[in-house]
Amino acid sequence: EARQLQAAALEQLGYQTESAVWRDFYLMGAQELRNGTPSVKGIRPTATADTMRAMTPQMVLDLCAMKLNGPNALSEVMQLEFGFDNGWSTRLVLKNGVVHYGRRRSSDPDATITTTPFALGSMANELTTLADELANGSTVVTGSVATFERFLGLLDQFELFFAIIEP
Repeated sequence: EARQLQAAALEQLGYQTESAVWRDFYLMGAQELRNGTPSVKGIRPTATADTMRAMTPQMVLDLCAMKLNGPNALSEVMQLEFGFDNGWSTRLVLKNGVVHYGRRRSSDPDATITTTPFALGSMANELTTLADELANGSTVVTGSVATFERFLGLLDQFELFFAIIEP
């Protein structure tokens, strides 16, 4: 009964507001209270193939940094050297649950990965696996393959739908 009352209040706020953004917030909240959060298996918010093809290596590494599950990666320390098909290369350092990348190289990397931005983005979004990319030749790993797999395993995959009103 309380959920229905809150949903009715949010619905009225949505009808009365002038802002389209706030209208969407209120009406989505009312819908969630009445019907629950949508759950569609197998659908995740990922970039389209065209968008991923247009991403620069820096954009893909920023995507990886954003998707990193910091608390799970807190005790991990790794250095990965990336070389991309456009000639750009960088050193990625994961330490204290944070990803940094840049040109500074102080020691030998745990693994050297030669790949394309599209392949790395596909692996980061779990659209393909490292084994798939190794098999089709778009990615070559020298050094510790397990370290790179561990890095990919630390990346979160987000759900398309999430609760707005209730945790």
